[in-house]
Amino acid sequence: MAEVRIEGLHKEFRGKPPTVAANNLSLTIGDGEFLVLLGPSGCGKTTTLRCLAGLESPDRGRITIGGTLALDAGRGVDLPPEKRDIGMVFQSYALWPHMTVRRNVEYPLRARKLTRGLQEGWVEDTTKLVEVDGLLDRYPGQLSGGQQQRVALARGLVARPGLVLFDEPLSNLDARLRDQVRSQLHQLHSRLHFTAVFVTHDQTEALSLADRIAIMNKGAIEQLDTAQRVFEEPATEYVAGFMGMTERLPMERRDGHWCLEDGTVVQGVPESLRAGSSIVARVRPQDTYVEPQGTALPGGSAGFVAEVEDVAFAGRFSDVVVRVGARRLQGRTLPGSGQGGLEPGRAACVRFAADRAAFYAPDGQRLAGNPVGGARDGR
Repeated sequence: MAEVRIEGLHKEFRGKPPTVAANNLSLTIGDGEFLVLLGPSGCGKTTTLRCLAGLESPDRGRITIGGTLALDAGRGVDLPPEKRDIGMVFQSYALWPHMTVRRNVEYPLRARKLTRGLQEGWVEDTTKLVEVDGLLDRYPGQLSGGQQQRVALARGLVARPGLVLFDEPLSNLDARLRDQVRSQLHQLHSRLHFTAVFVTHDQTEALSLADRIAIMNKGAIEQLDTAQRVFEEPATEYVAGFMGMTERLPMERRDGHWCLEDGTVVQGVPESLRAGSSIVARVRPQDTYVEPQGTALPGGSAGFVAEVEDVAFAGRFSDVVVRVGARRLQGRTLPGSGQGGLEPGRAACVRFAADRAAFYAPDGQRLAGNPVGGARDGR
């Protein structure tokens, strides 16, 4: 295990226009912490990981891993990957096709001349942890995708590094295998407590694995917090959109009422919001309920009238698309309520629990007075 300190990391790729991939980034990762770098393509998360690994040389900055100086751009210190106390798991598995599983996994031990690990059975111990100990004499071409990724995971852990780096390691797996390997990785971290930095664009992976999540935007950290806080209390509208609050409702204050762009009145907006003449609400589709016109608005909810565009059966509920003005929104019916009264072209009531939404100023900053998400069922 190792504490990691990143100070003033800056990396710019020359071009027309130039791209800033890491923008004066500073971050401390605790000993044994599982940190997830989350964001869309181009936000800087992979470049940050590559700088940690020694695969990319930043323009400025300083990195220490477990107390060892790995990078100091100002002093010309930039240790190569093999001299940093790291393991790495790649998106593409990156297994040697001509080597058996055993030879692939033991490669880091041989490269670092860790003869003790070879003699004391670290290969067997690590492959048993990820349940590929019965495949040691096979070649990568004889393995499934899930088995290959578990071999890659064993290779990243076998030398018992202070820091393990994961570059979107689950993205090449199908949904079922992704869930299995993700669960296994979570259990491994709980048992071994290695320090980890995990790069992904998938919020489900981030929420299920992270001790803390760093949401990245244009080479900087937009929000750094626990998974629960990032999910329930996104600090900016950018974070809210990336964490699944994809339904966006801009509102203006008109004649004492909050109204959508087309003038539709929104009832139930919390009075606690200290806002000016305009705000933006963000809410998740699964927290947005559509009911027949005339349904009473429950306490603690905000709602408005919209026109139904489409209704699709989805098992215990139905997915519903509504239109209000020029804006299309997605929601669902209450579980077990069926589709009664909801037909394309007819008006319906759209509502969401105020404490399941987040409210922002026009500049994207979270407003004071936001209700805090609780343990309610959202109904």
